[in-house]
Amino acid sequence: MNKTIVTPFLIFGLVIAIFVIAMSMFSTPVLAAAKMTIIHPLYAANYADDNILMGSSHNVFVGKVIAQVGDKELAGSPTTQFSVEVISNIKGDLKDTIVVNQLAGYRDGVLYLMDEDGKLLVPGSTYLFATRYNAEDDTYTLNSHSNASKLLSSDETQSNDELKTLTDNDKKVKALEAAYPEEKLLEADVYHGNTRNEFKSLPEEKKAAAQARADAVKASLDAGAKAQ
Repeated sequence: MNKTIVTPFLIFGLVIAIFVIAMSMFSTPVLAAAKMTIIHPLYAANYADDNILMGSSHNVFVGKVIAQVGDKELAGSPTTQFSVEVISNIKGDLKDTIVVNQLAGYRDGVLYLMDEDGKLLVPGSTYLFATRYNAEDDTYTLNSHSNASKLLSSDETQSNDELKTLTDNDKKVKALEAAYPEEKLLEADVYHGNTRNEFKSLPEEKKAAAQARADAVKASLDAGAKAQ
């Protein structure tokens, strides 16, 4: 029998704003010999809008998952930490290997996921990540909204150069590059001075480069539309 549990789920405090302000947890039947609980969060903003997603994120990048490096409870919900090698930046300037915190994981043999199509990150696979920085433990928490991540490659043998080429030609990556100059910041972030890597505050050289990428994407989309 399915059970519904309604419980507050505050992921971030006021200082670093909110991705999820509440959640309902629905137990599901056993699937493939593994128990699974689906969490249906209520989001603080419309993250399906790329401009809002970019404005609410501190760092947006493409990275290859290296390994699971930990797990812990956050606000009463299991989370899992992964080391990730940064391949390319859309917002921010990350380098080398960082730790990404995913709002999903196991507790007492039950896998907790944010939606029916959700999955734990897979080592060896490369993803697009929209994240927020956690200064307390120097990690980057992945926004759990479906628009905030994308699997780009599950081929662990691809080189970084191959992955960079794949990234440069991905439609979702291009859409977020185009959205960056028009990002919409969260009011809570503006109020608390927590707008990391916001477009309008970039050094002129980096701002010009980001604007040039956005303009190139829009020009390409316009050309494609006219061709049709």
